[in-house]
Amino acid sequence: MQRVTYYLQIVGILVGIGILIWMISTVLDRVNLVITILLVAVLFSYLIYPAVKQLSTRMSRTLAILVVYVGFILALVLIGAYLAPTIAEESVQISKAYPNIARQVEVQMANPKGSPLLARLPPRVRAMIADNVPKAGAYIGGLAGAMGAHIFKFISGAVQAVVEFFVILILAFFFITDIERIQRTALGMVPSRHRAAAISFAVECDAVIGGFVRGQAILALIIAVATTIILLATQVPYAVLLGLITGVASVIPYVGPIVGMVPAFFIALFTIGFARALIVLALFILIFELEGHLIAPFVVAKSVGVSPLVVLIALLVGAEAYGILGMVIAIPIVGIIRVVQLRLFPPDPQVEALLTSAPALGNAQLAGDAVAQSEALVEQP
Repeated sequence: MQRVTYYLQIVGILVGIGILIWMISTVLDRVNLVITILLVAVLFSYLIYPAVKQLSTRMSRTLAILVVYVGFILALVLIGAYLAPTIAEESVQISKAYPNIARQVEVQMANPKGSPLLARLPPRVRAMIADNVPKAGAYIGGLAGAMGAHIFKFISGAVQAVVEFFVILILAFFFITDIERIQRTALGMVPSRHRAAAISFAVECDAVIGGFVRGQAILALIIAVATTIILLATQVPYAVLLGLITGVASVIPYVGPIVGMVPAFFIALFTIGFARALIVLALFILIFELEGHLIAPFVVAKSVGVSPLVVLIALLVGAEAYGILGMVIAIPIVGIIRVVQLRLFPPDPQVEALLTSAPALGNAQLAGDAVAQSEALVEQP
């Protein structure tokens, strides 16, 4: 009877999660922009909160937030003044040069004798690349023309982006200044006997979200700087633009680095030659290996506490549900679900013992002994 009740609880939880996801997706479809701004404001609040908290020991919280805002905006202005002309120039150059690169790709894919790496690709893969590169080139080449033809829409979009930026700053300001009031209100809605557990749960969720957001921001900055230096050192064209793209894309775990590495490699391959393109590829892989083994484990594994497989599945679901922003917020959401799962179903020592005693998959020789040992463990009181 207890086992039936246990399974019914699991089914009920899964059904509840499914209904909750359906309700959230329905709401997101209707208030897409509002939800996006709120989510970005929350993420930004987590990003700057440590600095605000540190400054709050010497001044009021309101003044501390304003100081952080001034520093943040000044940093954006200085970086923009230095990088914006280069990025704009490289964007125009790459849009003009892309058709020529696309033609080189078609030639190399049709006759890859001069490139041992491309010659090893299956003919079907080479044909697919040759078919899709010109389409991408036509799209990129048409961006400048579209921007010129719809200059009013571009300007209005820029104005809207500036307005949204300041709305995000205002929302983040109130999130941080009213955090204690929000906590008191939320805690007051929880029955008194569950308040200690609610506080503990909130602290764990806060650690998951804050650790991930701040960690990924640091990773993105490190990767953007490192890849830009590599591209400049190897004389790859459009180095600053490609480095920025790689850094921004690396905010998305596992998938982002590949998104940044592929265009950098192919541009290097068809502009500076096969040998140096391999050097670029090797250095990119080295950076991502160092990031994956030295830094990312402390960001994703420790703060979120989920396996790479779960992260990849969450990224796919997030991308399908809410695009790029969905991929970014999918990991903290999975981390929170992990916290809930550990509280509802804490680790069972008996399960650990069963898994420890079980043979490796495919080892039929030890299967009989493992089954007998597992049954003995299950029968223990």
